[in-house]
Amino acid sequence: YTMHGVAWNEMKYYRHYKKYLAALQYTYLFNRISKKINGFISISPYVRDEIKNLINCKIYEIENPLSLRYFNQTDISDKYILFASEIFELKGVLDFVKSIAKSNTKYKVKIIGRVLDKRYYDKVLDFINSRNLKSKIEFCGHLDEKHLLKHYSSMSFLCLTSKQETAPMVISESMAMGKPIIAYDVGGISNMVNDGINGCLVEPNNIESFAKKISILSNDQHLRKKMGLAAKKEAYNRWHCKKVA
Repeated sequence: YTMHGVAWNEMKYYRHYKKYLAALQYTYLFNRISKKINGFISISPYVRDEIKNLINCKIYEIENPLSLRYFNQTDISDKYILFASEIFELKGVLDFVKSIAKSNTKYKVKIIGRVLDKRYYDKVLDFINSRNLKSKIEFCGHLDEKHLLKHYSSMSFLCLTSKQETAPMVISESMAMGKPIIAYDVGGISNMVNDGINGCLVEPNNIESFAKKISILSNDQHLRKKMGLAAKKEAYNRWHCKKVA
């Protein structure tokens, strides 16, 4: 058995009743079967700590491996800030665009991901329009892996303002491409991002601090390159398929 999201910590951010009920049902079923699990694969120390007192079996720690495609990209550039996530409250997209508004970055921004909550998306758009950011921020929708790889290779750095995460693939994939990360310090993210080394960790909901980190990375090419190299090394040592296997 394994777990890629801690439903009982995420459900408070679900505003769509179907998603909330699905998380509630998952939590109920997990509690029913937890003592019957014979072995558990933890993809993050965060998951291990969440479930270690709920199960009576051995926990195997195996992180998510990455395809070689993420390590072998050669057409790398430095064009824009990327935010890659589904759009609903849990992912904190509104926090991100507010941080962009407060920063002094001259980079344009691309947001990748399908809209899961139309009301929340409209709220994000209203803020963008109120700050005259429409020409700066582009929504790209859901992309297949081929086009996602192109965006990874072209970005300057990745931002993630999720309220809860376990071991987000978007972080490991970006690091494998040699890109630094700015993210809220929630869930298992601190197990991936080493603050000041391969990216920046920010206190959750601290938009002012997040904006400052965006400004710093935007204006320091040397720092972006240094952090990006550290990110790629960390990704290779932990998530290359040969290392995981």
